[in-house]
Amino acid sequence: MSGHVGVGPGEGSEQTPGRGVRGLTAPVAAALALSLLFTTPAVLRASEVRGPDSAAVQPEAEPARALLPVASAVRVVRSGEITRLAFDVTAHIEVRAFVMADPNRIIIDLPETIFAIEADAGRPVAAKTAPQRGKKPVATDHAPLGLIASYRFGKLGPGRSRIVVDLGAPARIVQAATAVSAEGQLRLLLDIASTDAA
Repeated sequence: MSGHVGVGPGEGSEQTPGRGVRGLTAPVAAALALSLLFTTPAVLRASEVRGPDSAAVQPEAEPARALLPVASAVRVVRSGEITRLAFDVTAHIEVRAFVMADPNRIIIDLPETIFAIEADAGRPVAAKTAPQRGKKPVATDHAPLGLIASYRFGKLGPGRSRIVVDLGAPARIVQAATAVSAEGQLRLLLDIASTDAA
């Protein structure tokens, strides 16, 4: 029964010699089968090409990191009654700073910022460095000093960062702003001075 392809009831089971399904000649059926065989992979290849492209176009979940300000260095200095905490930054940053009590601290809220600084930069020197056989911890320019007992920083939530400054005594904010130094470096500055507890 060469050339016979089973068909369902009502479609007729008789076939003319040399003919395939529904009256197609064997050469036509073979050509049709070959064309399907060679066109299907092309369709698959096209869908494979489209797949990665469609996957690559994704909405961004958070702001591009390249657009965020970066704090690249920090230092603490004291001059007279003023203690200053200064961060080198790459862009002007609008800040909101306020004092809180119990415990005494200053909160600085700012837009999301990348802190490219050691995470423990604001910890007291004694807490960061265990003394080794008679060696004393070495203070650095970012070590807490004066009214600043310690400080920490990081991302608070989507689009927001925060700096927390723990105070050794009650203090008031003299300045909290972004300014350009004499060397042309943009800095986020917090200047504080001692005050009586409220």
